[in-house]
Amino acid sequence: MLVGDGISRPIHKSKRLLCDRQGREKRLAGFRGRTQINSKTEVGVRLWRSTAVLDALFPPFSKPVTIQLVIPTSDAKLSLHSEHRMSLASLLSSEQIVPEMTATERWPAIVELIDLLVERKKIDAASREGILTALKQREETMSTGIGFGIAIPHASSEAVTEVVAAFGRSSQGIEFDALDNAPVKFVVLFIVPKNQFQTHLRTLASIAKFLNDRSVREKLAAAGTKEEILSVFQEGAAK
Repeated sequence: MLVGDGISRPIHKSKRLLCDRQGREKRLAGFRGRTQINSKTEVGVRLWRSTAVLDALFPPFSKPVTIQLVIPTSDAKLSLHSEHRMSLASLLSSEQIVPEMTATERWPAIVELIDLLVERKKIDAASREGILTALKQREETMSTGIGFGIAIPHASSEAVTEVVAAFGRSSQGIEFDALDNAPVKFVVLFIVPKNQFQTHLRTLASIAKFLNDRSVREKLAAAGTKEEILSVFQEGAAK
């Protein structure tokens, strides 16, 4: 970078990261300023804006990029409100739950859940590699391990027409390079149809808000079977 005396000097890494963070904050603020946000979703966005939602939507970039958001006209205002409440209970069935994952590291854990979705025919086998590539690109940008033993790996793909999700639990913990450096005990993986920005945001906010509740995490840890795990999600959706 050229400074006032015309000498090129590198920008310190911490300053560059600070600029990245401030830029993402401004972009998110601009988006939210033009958006009608459901009051319940708003809580989740505020709570996680510095981690899951913010970094998932606007990850740090190594070079300048342009982000274009298409805002609908006034007769079709963008809104995070949905008649169909986005919850894990609505996204999961018992067959999409792994009560005890075998993977102990981040990438094998993601592959384990994707293979489950392929086995359950929620994802076409021919789309497996493309979806894994999208998930890997996201993880290489920044880990989706958001702290408190939670990870929410996610990506968008043209291979799905609706949100597809899987849940995995690990009693021993998974090394996920999480923000708090703690092992991950709960992994929620989801794939969103391509270009459904609103759905992506709403899903992230809903999952993050739900798992932020310590009592929910304690119930998930104590559940003995995948059916009991699903009942925890269903109980939360009923509140």
